[in-house]
Amino acid sequence: MKRILILGGLISAVLATGCIPNGTGGGGNLSARVDKHDQQIQSLLSQVGQVEQVLPGQAEMWSQMQTMRQELNALTGRIDDLRISGGGGGDAGLRDRVSRLESVVRQMAAQMSVNVDSLNSPDAGAYSPASPPPVVQRAPTPAPATPVDTASALYDAGIKSFDQRRYKEAASSFKEFIATYPSHKLAGNAHFWEGESWFQLKDYARAALAYQEVIAKFPGSPKLQSSMLKQGMALSSAGKKQAARERLNELVKRYPASPEAGRAKQLLADSKF
Repeated sequence: MKRILILGGLISAVLATGCIPNGTGGGGNLSARVDKHDQQIQSLLSQVGQVEQVLPGQAEMWSQMQTMRQELNALTGRIDDLRISGGGGGDAGLRDRVSRLESVVRQMAAQMSVNVDSLNSPDAGAYSPASPPPVVQRAPTPAPATPVDTASALYDAGIKSFDQRRYKEAASSFKEFIATYPSHKLAGNAHFWEGESWFQLKDYARAALAYQEVIAKFPGSPKLQSSMLKQGMALSSAGKKQAARERLNELVKRYPASPEAGRAKQLLADSKF
């Protein structure tokens, strides 16, 4: 449940972003991106299950996903309004909100071990997931008066690098965070995202070791179940099939109502796993 609350907070932060300015530039492209994310979220929802099959531990995640779909529908309507009105001006704010939704979808997919690129529809429009989101030009802002939280800045740098698929940089940032702040409240999360970075780089041995740090040292971490799932997958990819199945069976036994356990059951049922 803690993992779900953390994910819920991340989604809520995205949905609370600012107003959309008037403008029509790039509306068709943005509309295609919004449509693509709606398809991705529907695919993520299918990983959790149908409404009547949602388990108690999955209810909040389901609700948050549905909220994201409502936000995407609102963005679609706004784009259509701007296109019809023919109003002038830029659409930087609209692009920014869509780009932030892209980041949240990618992180949600990582939690469920779903390749977000595989969720893309072939008719998703001109936008390609391999292309970075458009750069939004902003005027310089004054330096904050409050002291900089270096720990959060380092952790956020790792998350940003991961979202931009700069996985080596992400792994380096998380490793530095762990070495500098081993007792920080985000240390368990940092181990998990370091593991995710190595997993994306197909360095499955390092990934499995990073996930093990979460399992062994942070039993109360919201990333515990995800670490067990992804370690099982990493071990399987590294050729350690028996160890992988043992880890996934442990996940199913200890947390049977979790979305990760549902994903583990799917993998265990695959004769090639």
